[in-house]
Amino acid sequence: MTRFFLALSFLVAMVSLSCSGGDSGGDSEDANGEGDVEAAAQRMISAFNSRDFGAVFDSFSSNCRQETTVEELEQGWEAFGERVGDPEYRLEITAFSVESLTDTTATVQAEVVARTATTDVPMGTASDPFFDLLVKEDGSWKIGDPTCGANGSASPRQS
Repeated sequence: MTRFFLALSFLVAMVSLSCSGGDSGGDSEDANGEGDVEAAAQRMISAFNSRDFGAVFDSFSSNCRQETTVEELEQGWEAFGERVGDPEYRLEITAFSVESLTDTTATVQAEVVARTATTDVPMGTASDPFFDLLVKEDGSWKIGDPTCGANGSASPRQS
């Protein structure tokens, strides 16, 4: 179940991107590659909200894929829906910025909420964010996390 929550943490960040638009319109953001980072996050969030757990799994870095399975992602999504009392909840990133960007890593700041029929549930905290890293593998940005592959325990953290 811990692996699912790691995956859910990555997912939440991406959903918010898809709701915020992520228009990069050819400005300096695109020149720096930040638009590509946001687009990767948006694809993952869209996949989660569409319940396409195979696509969510594929959006993770190779290290993070070793920490979970497609089945665990689905089970975790369902368990979290039961926990918040809304199986149709959606993830949304309410704020997103790229803090640093190299050829292979992007550190991001993202505020993520799970939107339910009755409330918004904040995910993560300032000191322990829900989502904060993307890595480039085989030319594509993937969702990464410092705890992946290090036997770290990541789970959704509600404020």
